[in-house]
Amino acid sequence: MNRGIISLLIIFSSGALYALTPNQWQFHQAIEVPAPGLVQVNLSAETINIARPDVSDLRIVDADEKEVPFLIDQPMPRAESTVRPKDFHAEIVSAGTR
Repeated sequence: MNRGIISLLIIFSSGALYALTPNQWQFHQAIEVPAPGLVQVNLSAETINIARPDVSDLRIVDADEKEVPFLIDQPMPRAESTVRPKDFHAEIVSAGTR
């Protein structure tokens, strides 16, 4: 895959009754691979939005239309944290709160 182009293809089928060839897939995105080996690719928001939530319909194929294994690393959202004060005193007075 020297300076080759790998196509990122997304298929939408309810049951995959038969295998589709890449030219039959509804959506695709080209990925340029500068050298052989591991490559990190940031997918566009458009690609993510049209894929299934679990991205099980995402496929990557090489120039020979052979499927290429891949790993999806989805960053986890940070959990909201709350810091409680050590000491808190509230007082209601006729003119306001202190």
